[in-house]
Amino acid sequence: MRRERARQSTAGWRRGATAGVLAVVSVAATGAVLLGPVGAFAADAAAGETVVFAGDRDGDYEIFSINPDGSGLQQLTRNADLDKAPVISPDGHRIAFARYVESAGASAIFVMNADGTGERRLTDYPGGDGFPAFSPDGTKIAFARGRPLGDDILVMDANGDNLVALTDDDASDREPSFSPDGTRIVFSSASRADDVGGNGDVYVMDAIDGGHLTNLSSSAGGDRNPSFSPDGAKIVFSSGRSGDDDVFTMNADGSNPVAVSPRPGTDHSPRFSPDGSRIVFEGWGQTNTGNRLYTMAADGSGQALVTSGPSDVTPFWGVGPQPGPAPLRSPAPTPIPRPNGGIAFEAVAPDSTLGPPAGVDQPAWGAYAAPVPTPTPAPGDAAATVTLTVLDQGQGDGGFAISTPAGATVDMGTPITGSSGGVNFLDYNVATIPNVTVTDTRPGLLAWSVVAQLSNFDPGLIFARWMGWTPAVVGTANMGAVAGPLVPSGYPGTDSGLHSGRVMATVPDGHGDDPGTTATLTAALNLRVPTSVPAGDYTAVMTLTVLS
Repeated sequence: MRRERARQSTAGWRRGATAGVLAVVSVAATGAVLLGPVGAFAADAAAGETVVFAGDRDGDYEIFSINPDGSGLQQLTRNADLDKAPVISPDGHRIAFARYVESAGASAIFVMNADGTGERRLTDYPGGDGFPAFSPDGTKIAFARGRPLGDDILVMDANGDNLVALTDDDASDREPSFSPDGTRIVFSSASRADDVGGNGDVYVMDAIDGGHLTNLSSSAGGDRNPSFSPDGAKIVFSSGRSGDDDVFTMNADGSNPVAVSPRPGTDHSPRFSPDGSRIVFEGWGQTNTGNRLYTMAADGSGQALVTSGPSDVTPFWGVGPQPGPAPLRSPAPTPIPRPNGGIAFEAVAPDSTLGPPAGVDQPAWGAYAAPVPTPTPAPGDAAATVTLTVLDQGQGDGGFAISTPAGATVDMGTPITGSSGGVNFLDYNVATIPNVTVTDTRPGLLAWSVVAQLSNFDPGLIFARWMGWTPAVVGTANMGAVAGPLVPSGYPGTDSGLHSGRVMATVPDGHGDDPGTTATLTAALNLRVPTSVPAGDYTAVMTLTVLS
C-alpha cells in the first residue's frame, strides 16, 4: 500500500477530480490529494475583497475571480490545461496557482497579475508542484512537490529562487499555509507514524526549517485543507470524522475541534475571509449535483451560495490590489531589436528592492520575459552555448585519451517555434558538437565507452534535461565504435535529456572488425525551451567522460 500510495502521489491531476494538484483521487488512505441561483450573505464584504477559485466551465479548470456576494464573475486564465489552487498575494497584486499540463504529465507553480496578465512559470519538476501559499509579507511561496517516495513541503522566494525543502520523507505532505506572523506552516500529511488511521492529519512546523513538527488533529476520519485565521488563533480544515467531509475549526494548538458545516454532502477547501468573520468553502450535494462555492459565518451560520458551477473548487478569499505600486523585483527592462525584426527585453536579475523606479509604470513583476505575440514569440529570443570539457578516467599506463578542439564551444544557433499539446516552445536544433577524438593504443583491444552529462545552464532558467542529442560516429575506421541512442529533449514534462549520464559511443572488447586506434565522435544537439524563458545569454558545460 505504501509503494502504491507513493506512486499515485506523483501522478498528476486527472480530469473529473474535485480538487488538488499532485494526484487526485478521493480517499486519503491511498495517497489522495484532495484536490442554482446565486445568493448573498447578510454582512457586507469589505471593499476590495475578492474570491479566486478554479472552475470547470468549458471542459477544463481555469482560474476565476468573483466578489464574495456572487457578483462580478471574471475568468482570468484561458488554456487547454488544468489550473487550480489559486491564492492571492497579501497586497492583492498577484495570484499564484498550479497548472497541470496534460501533454507533459506534471504540474507547476505559476504567478500572474490579479487581472490575469503577466503570467510567469516559477517551477519545473517532473514529479509535479502544487498547492502554493504566499507568506504574509509576500516574499515567499510554500508549495507541495511530488517526489518518488512521497510529497514534500518546500519554500522558495516569490520569484522562484532559493528553494528549501522543509520536509523530506516518505509521507504525503500537502496543502501548506503560513501563520499570520510567518513563523509557522500548517499542512496536511498522510502516512506518518502518528497519523491516526493513515488517512491524513493536520500538522504544523516552523516555517524556517521544518522544525517542531506537531500533529494537531489526530483523527481517523482524514483531516485536510488546513489554514490559519487572520489573527492566528484558529485553524479551519475539512474532516471526514463525522461521516461526510465537513468544515471544522479548532484552536491553533489543536484543541476544541468544532464542526461548523454539518450539512448533507461533502465540504472541502475552507478559507477564512480577510477579517476572519466568514469562511468560504466548496460544497458538493445539498441542492445541486456538482461543486459550488458557499460562504458562512465563522460559526457556521448564515450559509449562502456564491457560485452556480457546474464545478467550482479550491477557493481563496483575499483582498484586491491595494493602493500603491505593484511589488516588483527588477528595474525597467530595456527593449532591444532582434535580427529577425522582433523586439525582446533584456533579462533583468531580481534584486532586493520592492517597487518600481520612481515614475515608472510597470504592471508586471519579477524578471521580464520576452514579449509573446500570437501564437508564439519570434525566434531568437534567447541564446545558448555549450562548452565541452573532458574527463579521462581510462585505466592503464597511458595510450588512452579523449580530446576535443581547443576551446570547443557549441553555439545553439537560432531557434524555430513549435507547439505540442498546446505547449509553445522554441527549438534549437541546428548545432553539432565539434569532433571528439578517442585514442587507444593499449594492447588487448579493450572495451571503452564515452558518457556525457550536461550541467544546468547559467543563469538557471534553462535545465539540462531540456537538451537532447543524436550521437554519431564519423567515418569508417573507428575501432568498431557504435553511437549511443538518440536522447530527446525532456521538455515538456519528461525525464529525458542530458541531465544524467548518456552514452555517446561504445566500443566492444576486441574492437570488432576494426582494430584501429582512433575513433571520431560527434552529436547533433537539440535544445527545447518554453517561450517563457527570458531573453539573454545562457551557457552550460557538457562533460565527456571516457570509461574503460
